[in-house]
Amino acid sequence: MPSTWYEVYPWSSSKLCRGCAGDHKPPGQLEGPNSGTGDGLFFAPDDPIDLARQLQRLIDEPELLSRLAEAIAPVRTLDDEMHEIVDLYHTVVQRHASLQAAGAAGA
Repeated sequence: MPSTWYEVYPWSSSKLCRGCAGDHKPPGQLEGPNSGTGDGLFFAPDDPIDLARQLQRLIDEPELLSRLAEAIAPVRTLDDEMHEIVDLYHTVVQRHASLQAAGAAGA
């Protein structure tokens, strides 16, 4: 299902990317401010004719779906992203503690 709003984290896009090659789902979506990857079929919001035009391309250009699927970078899981955020948090806390200790030692 195409996304109909600008997404900070495009959940619909990530789900679609995971299965687009095997499930033959159209990789179209509304392009959001953070999605400028250029690896999809974009269409104007609330424009079923423009959406139909992009879907027709999948019929008219048999190699298009494979080409789009090959261009998609591996999708990071939510767990991967949460681990990265937690690691970053620990790094910031340790750096802050080091700065506090250096400040206390220099005082």
